[in-house]
Amino acid sequence: AYRRRSMLLLPTSRTPPLFSSACVPLMMLQTAATLQAKHSRHLHALGGSARCASASEGSRQYSKSAMVKSVTSGYSFTHSPSRACAPGFSKRSGFRYRCTHAACNDNSRPRTQPFMLSADKHVPQRLCLIDSHNLAYRMYFGMKELNGPNGEAVHAVLGFCNKILELRKVFPDHIMLAVFDAGKSEARTAISAEYKAGRALMPDPLSSQMILISEAMEAFGVTKLFARGYEADDVIATVVTAAVEQRAESVVVVSSDKDLLQLVSSDDDATRVRVYDDRKKLLLDAAAVIELHGVEPHQMVDYLAMVGDSSDNIAGITGIGPKTAAKLLLEHKTLDAILSAAPHMKTSKRQQALIEDSDGARQARRLIALQRDVPGIEWTAESALAASEAHPSQLPLLRPFLQKHGFRMLERKLFGSA
Repeated sequence: AYRRRSMLLLPTSRTPPLFSSACVPLMMLQTAATLQAKHSRHLHALGGSARCASASEGSRQYSKSAMVKSVTSGYSFTHSPSRACAPGFSKRSGFRYRCTHAACNDNSRPRTQPFMLSADKHVPQRLCLIDSHNLAYRMYFGMKELNGPNGEAVHAVLGFCNKILELRKVFPDHIMLAVFDAGKSEARTAISAEYKAGRALMPDPLSSQMILISEAMEAFGVTKLFARGYEADDVIATVVTAAVEQRAESVVVVSSDKDLLQLVSSDDDATRVRVYDDRKKLLLDAAAVIELHGVEPHQMVDYLAMVGDSSDNIAGITGIGPKTAAKLLLEHKTLDAILSAAPHMKTSKRQQALIEDSDGARQARRLIALQRDVPGIEWTAESALAASEAHPSQLPLLRPFLQKHGFRMLERKLFGSA
């Protein structure tokens, strides 16, 4: 990680705000002046000035695990629905019905086409997509249990709300989209009935909190996206693909899911697509993916098809682990090339596994590859832009929501003691 050209080194202190003026880019291979001239738009220092780490910073304690790439972009579009169009959730936390918000069905007002960035120069080109179920699970299992005034569990909701505020500090110029699962992927279940078989149902306390998280996003003015019969990963992939096609400046995906690393852009792409692991505070670009997994982002599907994914009940190839998969892809580039070369490899258990599990690996690749053309998702920019720039006092649902669920400290933080 220290070999990277521009990194932000964060103090180990856990005291908010997460990013302060103490954050400094660490320029290891070039001087600050040269790097800023060559990559000026890549040096947004997140609340601090762009400057080299100096001897004066030597006394400050830093954590290697708290290293983050400098942030440059991400923005989005859509209506911010009212409480009337809050979706319901199934037992597996899938939305039961589509939004019927009046603004979505009013053909008299100008709207953007599905998955098209408006040509209006005022429409932002920076997006921050939140893998909402991924985040909600981590908040549920990672936070101390907390009950609201009515006795219902609310700790995952509170953690999610705090994370939204944190992300707005990390990506201050981005419009957020909270993307939700809407049931198991029908396309993947058709490929393999064993897909995600055996996965435990969402715990009841978290299932009830998912409804509250949906309400929280409305209160915070964060646009929600979902599509029935599709997983959040596929919706995210579709949004990212649209942003790339329309040459948006940048997209950041907030998730700890390795599947989403296949969306990361190469360094020379017009649109920078990166994945932000909010738990480890790592913003992963192509170089980081190579450093972590030994393969390029576009090879992640083949890599995971060989390694497998126990959480999705994808077996992979017997005996092939991360290091072996990366080594094979380095040599042969693609899964198809590896499987074609397998009969000519030296006789071994690995060769036998590559031959015997070839069909399973190809099926795994189909299951892991994200769908990038999910239908029926539309967005407009006006309300999302307004909500992203709104003061908490301008969000009419926010304070009542915080008071209803007993989030007094968060209310004081946003609105003061009055």
